[in-house]
Amino acid sequence: MSSEPDEQNDVRAGQVQEFSVTRENTFQFMPGPMTGISCPCCFHDQLLRDIIERGECRSCGADLQLSLTATQDGE
Repeated sequence: MSSEPDEQNDVRAGQVQEFSVTRENTFQFMPGPMTGISCPCCFHDQLLRDIIERGECRSCGADLQLSLTATQDGE
């Protein structure tokens, strides 16, 4: 469901880690468009829309950024 801690994904102060957001590591808080995800630093669950709006974890204050990549079929 959420990001799993391990030695390769251990986030330390001042370091930048990249995580892919997919259907496998997000979840529905409620019926409807309420997608949630866990912070990769503290693993606190929160709404994806809050991360987009605030740019930081509402629990530990880590800076969180989202990027969007589009790929057309056949390319």
